[in-house]
Amino acid sequence: GQSGAADQVLGAEADQLREVEGLVPVHGPGVVLEIDAGGLTPLDLQDAVNNLLTAGAEAIDINGERIVVGVPITAVSSPVTITAVGDSTRLALVADLMTQQLRADRRVRSANYQVEADVVIRSVISEKPFVYAVPS
Repeated sequence: GQSGAADQVLGAEADQLREVEGLVPVHGPGVVLEIDAGGLTPLDLQDAVNNLLTAGAEAIDINGERIVVGVPITAVSSPVTITAVGDSTRLALVADLMTQQLRADRRVRSANYQVEADVVIRSVISEKPFVYAVPS
């Protein structure tokens, strides 16, 4: 192959890694969940994130904060808006089940979702420098 083709493939992989790591804004089909509740804990939101990831979410944002693997959810303020980009059909199935279950929770005043053709997630995570690894 030509080096130009290899550079394109490597560049596309680097872009995809930046998206997965939450370093760049993303957009695409997905769902937006709105939850009005008192007393939700970070564990409740982590459960919701895990459900969406299992359904194929490629990017998730909670109240304007990008959520990626390895970054704990530490604070919860109501209302909660969870935005997820991915296969909107699969995400909608999970969002429907989640909102039904949330509505049965006494802490929850309302829980709804909507499917959108172009969900925009602008929040990003700051890149963290290596602390222990140094070039050799």
